[in-house]
Amino acid sequence: MKTKILAAAREIAQKEGFSHISIRKIAQKIEYTPSIMYHYFANKDEIVSKLLEQGSSKLNMDLADEHQGAQDPVEGLKKMTRRLLVSRTFLYSPVMTT
Repeated sequence: MKTKILAAAREIAQKEGFSHISIRKIAQKIEYTPSIMYHYFANKDEIVSKLLEQGSSKLNMDLADEHQGAQDPVEGLKKMTRRLLVSRTFLYSPVMTT
């Protein structure tokens, strides 16, 4: 259920921005009552915090992979920079998907 809640919140953030995430919107998206959310997360802030944690962790892993696959340090930095630009920002990009 947590995965379903986070996926719905991520979708809202990607389409509308983090400021538009609400317990009610998430509940509507997954077709549950808002009260069920509180069995899994204390509040909206905890959901957003978890999304940011997942996104930054995924981005860090992706950047490390780019750097390790490079032939030299300059190439590694270029690859990492391209990865950051492609993802735009981990807050709204596919980097957030798990």
